[in-house]
Amino acid sequence: MDVCTNIKDINKFDQSNLTIGSFDGMHIGHMKIIKELKNISRINNLPTVAITFDPLPKTVLNKNKPENLKVLTTIEKKLEIFANNGIDCVWVIPFNGDFAKITAKQFLENYLIN
Repeated sequence: MDVCTNIKDINKFDQSNLTIGSFDGMHIGHMKIIKELKNISRINNLPTVAITFDPLPKTVLNKNKPENLKVLTTIEKKLEIFANNGIDCVWVIPFNGDFAKITAKQFLENYLIN
């Protein structure tokens, strides 16, 4: 599994199947998403990509509310789970105040398409 934390170093794919999320807790719903991602990728013969964030967005956006800062799954554990479930590439986006300000359109164009 390839792990990338810098957009300049990310593997570029002409096509892929991807999922995006915080994946905190890696509960049964998350595992179902991963399973479906793998199924679709197998059918289409495309690599799987999981995009997640470190630190979790809630820890940046709610830093004045300590009750909202509990993290259930460390980034190391998430990467282990992704690897054990056959994800090809994980992009760990460093989440900070500047990243939080970009629009959905900017994210789509600058991070996913370009």
